[in-house]
Amino acid sequence: MERRYPNLTPVRHKRDKYTGWIDGITKIDGLFTGNVDVPWQYRVYMADGTRRVAPEEDLEHDRDASGLPPKELRERYVDSMEGESELHAIGYNLSDLNSEERRRLLVFCAFPMLGPEVIVRNLCDILWRKVRRKKEEKIERYHNAIEQWAHDLDFVLGHEQVALKKFPPDLLNYVIAVKEHLEDYVKIKSDIPLARIKKIQGAKKKSG
Repeated sequence: MERRYPNLTPVRHKRDKYTGWIDGITKIDGLFTGNVDVPWQYRVYMADGTRRVAPEEDLEHDRDASGLPPKELRERYVDSMEGESELHAIGYNLSDLNSEERRRLLVFCAFPMLGPEVIVRNLCDILWRKVRRKKEEKIERYHNAIEQWAHDLDFVLGHEQVALKKFPPDLLNYVIAVKEHLEDYVKIKSDIPLARIKKIQGAKKKSG
């Protein structure tokens, strides 16, 4: 039984209406609520420090949640090739998550907690550290990782919750610089055309 919600996803219980954050799972069936004919259920951490247990079918993604989870749940900064960032703090990394798992984390956790601008800036920071100095040996060493980060960036840029026209000019400039380096030195073709972002930036300059 594959998990739909990554840890730290804000959720609401459909029947009991309590809200909280996914804090792992339990296989102790004596704690199960609702449908007990399942191999595991989610632990839900609540703002007051208590926990509930519920099956996936009783929970829904809480899109209206604001702010980050309690401090003890977000002390996840560790040294990694992603670096220390808000995005990495909520569990984003290439080592433990495949592409589909990372996208679920981005949609269910990062969007409501951080917002698209912070996510895009974090992903650009990760990529920029690897490509800005145009060092061939570094680019070759991290080529596969760079490609995955680039696809994640395009996934966010193209998501229905993201309005590129509302991005500040400095962030659009940053995205353009990162994408130019990816095309010129890593030879990665973008899912979101660079020309499209430049067109949006040009329109903002004219209107400004």
